[in-house]
Amino acid sequence: MQLTGLNGPLTDISDYFIYDECGWINPNKFSREKMPYWLRGFADLAFVTRDLNPQQSDGWFGPNILRKSLQDQPDLWSAILLINGFRLYYEYSNDDRVIKCLVNYFQYVNKQSNEIFQRE
Repeated sequence: MQLTGLNGPLTDISDYFIYDECGWINPNKFSREKMPYWLRGFADLAFVTRDLNPQQSDGWFGPNILRKSLQDQPDLWSAILLINGFRLYYEYSNDDRVIKCLVNYFQYVNKQSNEIFQRE
């Protein structure tokens, strides 16, 4: 029911989910947490793609604008929401690419200055 409800045809309901305009698909576009929140719910319904290609070589994934969107430092929160979807997908598929993706991302996070974790 949800596949034909709000989750499935969400691109018809919200312009935040137009594939070519989504910062989680195209890192040069803006997007923050709406897509990860949606994916968190959608991932439980079905996993229709196995594409992890948007991850960049330094481990970052998501919209490039979020790399410096909080006081010239990365906004890590939105990715945390998406990571939950990755975890659910891994539990379903045992796809080792998820582990590689998350290790690369957390290595990126680990390279950030301590100040990023002390913001209010």
